[in-house]
Amino acid sequence: MINGRKVVAWTPFGRELSVSILVEYIRRDVERGLIDEYVLYMNVGDGQESDQAYGYALAEKYPWIRVIERPMRHPGPIQRSTGYFYRYAIEPETVYIRLDDDIVYLHESAVENLVNKRIETPYPTAIFATTWNNSIVSWFAQQAGVIPREFGEVGGPYC
Repeated sequence: MINGRKVVAWTPFGRELSVSILVEYIRRDVERGLIDEYVLYMNVGDGQESDQAYGYALAEKYPWIRVIERPMRHPGPIQRSTGYFYRYAIEPETVYIRLDDDIVYLHESAVENLVNKRIETPYPTAIFATTWNNSIVSWFAQQAGVIPREFGEVGGPYC
């Protein structure tokens, strides 16, 4: 809990390898009292049975981890299915922080900074840092001149 707000970190889950690293940072912040719950929002595809089993094993190991199965798959790219999570982000005094499943480092101030920024700007449902490896963000950053075109042209705002 931070500033009287419950904090739920959540991950659109599909990668055991990187989440096995991320979960250690989550555990650190749970032990520090910064994160109250961690949700693994299952967003796996065909052939990811071992990833899915790992997510459920984590939930059995840690009482602060909960698994939510997505209610349906978006007909487009699998990444679009992550938006269905917000159907579960309904507790008004809770701050939801999205942490993508390929994050392998979480600065010790990251959660507190994100929660405080969310409290300062109360209108969003959730908050998350810029995901630099995301092609949508990279496209917008290139349009704004943050990523030079000499590095290569981002084809469009699509994953």
